[in-house]
Amino acid sequence: MASIAFSMAVLQIELGQTDAAIKNLQNAKTHANKSEDKEFKLEIDELLATLLATE
Repeated sequence: MASIAFSMAVLQIELGQTDAAIKNLQNAKTHANKSEDKEFKLEIDELLATLLATE
């Protein structure tokens, strides 16, 4: 579920839908907390921080 939300967010960023991308990244972060993949969690956090900093 986290990877789907992350992929949707990436597409939404490309389409200029920043608010929707932020919501999907927050959703991805919630679901990724159950995962052992630290690199993926970091990637989500970095992209989310970048988007929140540009608002």
